[in-house]
Amino acid sequence: MYIVNTQVASFLNVTFTPAEQAVVDDIIAAVEEYANSYCNRLFIVSGNQTEKFDGGVSAFFVKYPPIDVIVSVTIDGSLYNPANVFNYKSHVKLQTNPLPRRQNVVIVYTSAVTLPDDLKHALIRWTAQIFKSREDAGKDVSRVTVGSVSIDWLVRQGGVPDFVQAVLNRYRLDPI
Repeated sequence: MYIVNTQVASFLNVTFTPAEQAVVDDIIAAVEEYANSYCNRLFIVSGNQTEKFDGGVSAFFVKYPPIDVIVSVTIDGSLYNPANVFNYKSHVKLQTNPLPRRQNVVIVYTSAVTLPDDLKHALIRWTAQIFKSREDAGKDVSRVTVGSVSIDWLVRQGGVPDFVQAVLNRYRLDPI
C-alpha cells in the first residue's frame, strides 16, 4: 500500500470509526490500482527483479525503472561480462548486440522505485475527496444565496480530479 487510512484521517482532521476505516481502505485500494494502471508501473518495488527478454538487441527496457543496481545479465544461461553492461536507469544497454537469433536474455536488477511525495499527497487528497462525497454518490452539491434567493445545483465529478491527473501524467510510462 502506498498510503494508509490514518494519513487520510490526518488530512481530513478526523477520527474514523471502524466502518469508515473499512470504506477508506477500499477507496485507497481503488485509487492505488488506478494510479498503477494509468502510469503503467508500480511505485514501490522491493528485492531483486528478474525479467526475461528475447535477444538480438542491445537495449532492454525494464518494468520497474529507475534501476538501482544490475545484479546480473545472462544470455542463454551464460553470464554476460558485467564490464560490458551499462545502467541507464530506465534501461540496460549491452556493449555488443547479442546474436541476431532467438536468445533468452535474463536480467536481474534491483529497483530504486519510491513513491514520489507529490503523488502520495495527490492519492491522499483524492481518497479524502471520494470519502467526503460518498453520501452524495460522488456528486458535490453547490449552493449560491443572494438575498432571499438560493440556488442549488449538482457539480458532477468527471472521474479523476485535475490535480491528480496532472501528477499522474508526470509519472506515466508509455506502454511498450
